[in-house]
Amino acid sequence: RKDAASKSINAMVEGFGRDVNADMVGQFVAMGIAAGLPTSAVHNIVDHVPEGQPRTLAIFSALYQETNHRVPDALRKDAASQAVTLASHLADELPERQAEFLNIQGRLYEDPLGDFAAAIVVYTKLDQPPGTEYSIVRCLENLGKYKQAFERLGLIYATNVTNSNGATALLRQGFMAHQNLKDRKLAVAILRQVCDEFPDSPQYSEAHVYLQSHLDVTYTGGGGQRQK
Repeated sequence: RKDAASKSINAMVEGFGRDVNADMVGQFVAMGIAAGLPTSAVHNIVDHVPEGQPRTLAIFSALYQETNHRVPDALRKDAASQAVTLASHLADELPERQAEFLNIQGRLYEDPLGDFAAAIVVYTKLDQPPGTEYSIVRCLENLGKYKQAFERLGLIYATNVTNSNGATALLRQGFMAHQNLKDRKLAVAILRQVCDEFPDSPQYSEAHVYLQSHLDVTYTGGGGQRQK
C-alpha cells in the first residue's frame, strides 16, 4: 500500500513538472503522511518548486502539514519549530499575508510546542480582537495565570457589552471565578450579571444552570429580576 501510494504521488508530482506550487506540495505531503509514508519520503516534492520564495512557501507548507497529522511527537515538534521560523520570515516578506502567518505561529507555539508565552507575544502583535484576546486568555490559563486571564476577559466584556462576545467573556469570568480563583461570591455576582444583561442569550441558559447546579443559587425571571 505504501509503495503504491508513493508511486502515485510521485507520478502526480512528475506530471505537474515545475508547475508544482506550495498549496499542491501541502496536499501531496498530506496524502503521503495519510498513507503512512515517512515524512522524509515526501519532502523531495519541494524540489519541484522553483527556488526562492516559492520554494520557501512550499517547504513551509510541507512542514505545516506534518504538524497537523499523526507523526511521532518529536518529529511533529521539530516540524513546528521549523515552520514557526519560516512563518516569521514569510510574515515580514509577504505583508498581505502577515495575519495568516502570525496566526499560524501562535497556534504552533500553543500546540505542539507548548510555548504559551511566545504565543501571547505573537497574538499581541496580530491584534485582531476579540479573537486574539480570547487566544491570549487561553494561553494565560495554560500558564496558570488565572488572575491575568480573568482581567483580560473583563477587557473583552468592556468592549463588547452589547454583543455575544461580551456575554461569552462575562460567562467565562463567572466560571473562572468559581473554578480557578475559588471565589464563590464573585462567581455568583458575575453569573447573575450575565442573566441580567443577556436574558435572551444562550449564555443566560448556561449561567442559569451553573448557578443552580454548581453554586446552589436559584435565579428566576430574567431581565434583572433575581431571586436569592
